[in-house]
Amino acid sequence: MTDRLEVRLLGGVTFLLKGQPVKSLPTRASQALMIFLLHQNRPVERERLIDMFYQVSTPKQAAANFRSTLSRLRLLAMEGMQKQAAIYEQTGDYWAALHTINQLLAVEPLLEEAHRAKMMLLVRTGQRP
Repeated sequence: MTDRLEVRLLGGVTFLLKGQPVKSLPTRASQALMIFLLHQNRPVERERLIDMFYQVSTPKQAAANFRSTLSRLRLLAMEGMQKQAAIYEQTGDYWAALHTINQLLAVEPLLEEAHRAKMMLLVRTGQRP
């Protein structure tokens, strides 16, 4: 199996990683935003996304809803990366775990737990922290 994220749209939105369901996004707007962003090959302006997905709100409320959705997506992505790194480490694939932890630290550089995991993985791969 690959590490690709699979998105199923028929019968409701379902996200699968390695064939296993991952935590669903809480609102239709967040699901639609995630699906849209997954199909983009370049950055999309924040204002365009707010206009596309939060039209029923006032501009101020739409921006607040967008920030909240992005925050939830970011937390879910970080949680997924932590779980994936743990799975790699449990199966002995320390290089893949290290790569995943480095991706996590690129998103959240102040995550102390990830730095501890990185140091342990560097030791396990024969590198010095």
